[in-house]
Amino acid sequence: MNVLIIGAGSAIAIATARQYAARGCSLFLVARNEARLAELAQDLAVRGAARVGQHTLDVLDHDQHGAAVDAARQNNPDNLPIIVEAENLQPTRAAP
Repeated sequence: MNVLIIGAGSAIAIATARQYAARGCSLFLVARNEARLAELAQDLAVRGAARVGQHTLDVLDHDQHGAAVDAARQNNPDNLPIIVEAENLQPTRAAP
């Protein structure tokens, strides 16, 4: 099973990703913080994920959404049947 998690740095997304990793799923993580993504990817691999890909993205940067989807598709070319969106869009953040 392939899972795309957007907003992967949030606590709820991390907990969800760990559940899927324990099932041996392939995961693709999308979040703003590249260092945190790399750390999480290592953690999920140890927890049993079949494969972990990652892409850095600020979801408010709408011009980059296509690149994130393309990267996810390249990482999991078969399909992406499960998409988890856990990004916290706070109303005080201004769009670029």
